Amino acid sequence: SLVPAELDILLDLMTAKEPYVKGGVEVLEAGIPKPDSLTDPGTISALSTLNAVLAEMVPLYRSALALREIFEETCDTFYDRDQAIMHGRRARTPSEAAKASDVASEQRKHPMAIGRPFETTGPPIFIYHTVFSDFKALMEGPDAAPPQDVVTAFSLIQAAATVYPSEDDHLNAMRPFIEALLDRSFVRLPDSGQSFDPDGLILGRTTAGLVPLLVMEAENEIAPGGRDPDIQGAFSFRKLWVEEKSP
Repeated sequence: SLVPAELDILLDLMTAKEPYVKGGVEVLEAGIPKPDSLTDPGTISALSTLNAVLAEMVPLYRSALALREIFEETCDTFYDRDQAIMHGRRARTPSEAAKASDVASEQRKHPMAIGRPFETTGPPIFIYHTVFSDFKALMEGPDAAPPQDVVTAFSLIQAAATVYPSEDDHLNAMRPFIEALLDRSFVRLPDSGQSFDPDGLILGRTTAGLVPLLVMEAENEIAPGGRDPDIQGAFSFRKLWVEEKSP
């Protein structure tokens, strides 16, 4: 086998979700060396591809190591479904957790893979389903969107950039363009005792029932309330999935 013994052991540990080890970064960076006797073009190409994949794993592995030192829970938080649900349910309400003064401590206690701080960056989303890689390929294509959608998207950007006297005015100006782009209407979350109430919600019907396609949290400007609407939206999305009282 061309795979070094140290790399073989490390990959087995990662597959078994064993604790990450400090020497793992160096093993991944070393990759699979090319023997001088290897001349087959196909094998050389495959070896190059494998080493490229290993190189992409290095920053994720380094982040996982940092999680062990920074956060109160184990690095399995981002990979274990039960732990992720537990953290989502125990987390504070999105409006509280998203305050600039509280984000760091909340992410230490109940982390979510949103990249704030960088150590909470999760693996690429396309590893979970091919639809995400298909979407990326389509977006990079020459015919990424119909002309009318491009015009609507530009109108949305203009509406979002305008200064408004209140949050409601801001939301009311953006909603029509978002609804036009998604071909769906916003709904409000029914009051069923959940711990959050997003500013906007668009649902889609699947064979499994209704699922959230978009969860919107907005501030008229970022400063009021000391909350980052991007982070608050992520926390609201998690709550929507994990709380038993959510629709």
